[in-house]
Amino acid sequence: MSNIISSSKKIGIVGGGISGLSCYHYLTKSLNRLNNNKGNIHADIHLYEAKDRTGGWIQSFAVPQNNNNNNTYVLEKGPRSLRAAGNGKHTLDLVSELRLDNKVIFASGSSKTRYLLLDGKIQKMPQSFSEAMSFSYQHGLFGAFFGEPIKGKRDASLSDESVQSFFERRFGKTVAQSFIEPLTLGIFGGDYSTLSIKSCFPSMEKIESKYGSLIKGNLLQSLSSDKTKQQEADQEQCKLSHDAVRRVKSIMSKDVQASGVFSFQDGLSTLTMSLEQSIAGNRLAKNSALEKVTYKNGHFSLTFNGQPNKQVDTDILVSTTPFYALGNAFTQQDPILSQLLLEQEYSNIAVINFVFNDLSVREKVKHFGFGYLIPSKENQPVLGVAIDSNTFPQFIKGDQQQQQESTILTVMIGGNSRVAKRNASWIDVSKSNDQQLIEIAANHLQQFLGIDYRQSAIYTQSNVCRQAIPHYSVGHSSLIDRINQHVEKTYNHSLFIGGNSLIGVGVNDAIYNSKLLSNNLIQKQFNK
Repeated sequence: MSNIISSSKKIGIVGGGISGLSCYHYLTKSLNRLNNNKGNIHADIHLYEAKDRTGGWIQSFAVPQNNNNNNTYVLEKGPRSLRAAGNGKHTLDLVSELRLDNKVIFASGSSKTRYLLLDGKIQKMPQSFSEAMSFSYQHGLFGAFFGEPIKGKRDASLSDESVQSFFERRFGKTVAQSFIEPLTLGIFGGDYSTLSIKSCFPSMEKIESKYGSLIKGNLLQSLSSDKTKQQEADQEQCKLSHDAVRRVKSIMSKDVQASGVFSFQDGLSTLTMSLEQSIAGNRLAKNSALEKVTYKNGHFSLTFNGQPNKQVDTDILVSTTPFYALGNAFTQQDPILSQLLLEQEYSNIAVINFVFNDLSVREKVKHFGFGYLIPSKENQPVLGVAIDSNTFPQFIKGDQQQQQESTILTVMIGGNSRVAKRNASWIDVSKSNDQQLIEIAANHLQQFLGIDYRQSAIYTQSNVCRQAIPHYSVGHSSLIDRINQHVEKTYNHSLFIGGNSLIGVGVNDAIYNSKLLSNNLIQKQFNK
């Protein structure tokens, strides 16, 4: 059994997005628990954020209705919902720890219905076996699905392959182009011809490896306890306690329509704001962009914004900032690490919000569930449309008439630049201004939903998320291994790298990875 040692350490966390905020929370919680177990540990933890606000890409905001601050629309400039499954259980446990249970809202049951823009029409994705058979017949996909179980595995000499290659091998080009590519765009904003199957869809790769077929593997797992055992094995490093499981189940009992998707009454920023509020004011420094890291005699010196008076020393450095920011900061101190970190690519996404107070608009979109994604082969500049008011009617705060007549829509544009080779209408959002992006989104809504925002929108705004989503290219897991090996060899367990550049780009992944990082740091530094 590990022994708790007496220790005094300075810990600097760089990055005040959900990864950094949750890392601060878990570290503080773990250290308090150690001290309650008769440890003698003093850890001076500080969090540094480059911008004037925490939360990273999570940014909820309220738009007043007719200048009435009591009646508002809740909009999201970034991520808009979380899944309760998988790592979402750890997020719900964190929600409970922060006493936000009564602020959680679950999506409506209708949001479980998903759509695709195929052949110029918005089409419903199958929700049952009979619908899947009908859909397959209409689109000539019987052979693709019934032939999958007899397809061979990947060449054993290859340690990784692209998402496109994997699904084309298993289901053929049509399935990959029409269904997998838009899904990949929706999650990663990425180019599926270069994204890694091993890093983006690891469960799929594991099923093929074990069963030789995705269809056969999923069927066998559904008929046995294999799926449960695999999930438990995947989370063995950080299993929920019995009390945590009970708390999560209590929150999940509110999901009466079994949507499996949740947010908060005032949007996802509820979570990040609560985490920020738990940090003492003098331990959080905003407007502190990391510019330079030096390491000498087992200690780090951090320079922020190029100002000597913003230089701080720390014993342990935790980075949850994007790889490009950390790589640039290590350019002089460690060119090898810098070069490795700068190999990571990122994708730009533009999020355009629309609010309508027009019953005719509501009628046009109410049957389209969560919204729809768009394959590149449709040659559209838009990646997808989310109908937020269908998913979370609670985001319309007002009288009954307001709730019945209002609509919140979000249009996504952009993605990885390599998408342009398949889509001539791809837009480089980093070079577009807000009005251009709003016009592109509005033209799409007019063409496919018959909505004229110029006549009926009461609010529009555009937000470009530059270098927002890491692009896990083929070989990503090997890159992470090389980074981890170099860090372990060079910095003697005093540098810890987290954030969504490692494993999993979602909010739930970021929180879970911060939990793992915190446990690892405690084990390496304070348990001997």
